[in-house]
Amino acid sequence: MDDNSTGSNSGAETSAGEFTVFRSLTVGALSGMLARIFIHPADTVKAQLQVQGCATSKRYANTLNAVLQIASSEGISGFYRGFNIVLLGTAPGNMAYFGGYEFGKLLVPTGSGFFGDLAVGAAAQLVAGAVYNPFDIIKERLQAQVLMRDVYSYKGTREAMAHLLRRGRPADLLRGYWVTNLAWIPWNAIYIAGYEAARQGAAARLCRSGSVEDLPSWAVASCAFTAASGAALVTSPADVVKTRLQVLAAAHGSSGLNARRVAWDIWRKEGFRGFFAGSLPRVLSIASESAIVWLLYEKLKSSL
Repeated sequence: MDDNSTGSNSGAETSAGEFTVFRSLTVGALSGMLARIFIHPADTVKAQLQVQGCATSKRYANTLNAVLQIASSEGISGFYRGFNIVLLGTAPGNMAYFGGYEFGKLLVPTGSGFFGDLAVGAAAQLVAGAVYNPFDIIKERLQAQVLMRDVYSYKGTREAMAHLLRRGRPADLLRGYWVTNLAWIPWNAIYIAGYEAARQGAAARLCRSGSVEDLPSWAVASCAFTAASGAALVTSPADVVKTRLQVLAAAHGSSGLNARRVAWDIWRKEGFRGFFAGSLPRVLSIASESAIVWLLYEKLKSSL
């Protein structure tokens, strides 16, 4: 798994491993923050399309209609709802994710193949999800509040944070954590396995050395985009449930609201299609973010 994990000196391996994890924390934070600037608008469209099914009225006919309405009614700022909290959460979230990714690679035996990649992806998500979940709750609520005026209306990030901390229990900071993992552990498992396989295949075809370290930038980005697209589409239903659970908790608090109840309401009112609300902007935002983040991650990691 780790091209630099073999060697005869175990002490040197440990030092190299510790440095790799530390470097990954820094590079992961930087790459994640840069990518978010470009993909946040699509993420906002995704959130509003996912939530509108539980709003008092359906506002958008489709993805393009949502983009046009947001642009005409709010301008560019409408696409960056919740961006401040994302800036606060992206650095620690990506540090946790890439730290978990590299640490998992150190623990999983070299040559474990597909199932080793699955384990590494799951480990990365479990660590990152615990760190990022409180930020994600606030982000989703700020992005969707234009559709939820009858439930809540925050003046900004600070008020949304205060509301969550004041009205919720400490456990509410992790509301949706497990359903988030239901979406993102499979996503990470599929993505990591697909990304690693795509890189190996691309290196065998494009590089004389056969090493993934010699892949051109466009190939790295293409591998990430392709792997992320398929993984994002497959995991869309769980993400819809997660988003609604986090947003609706602002009104329901802790009064019996859970993922099963949310999923049943979606099925009863919207049918199968409801679980794929916002899937197009979700695929585009996640695939684009993955391409940018992993391109920057691989390049920055090799240069530091």
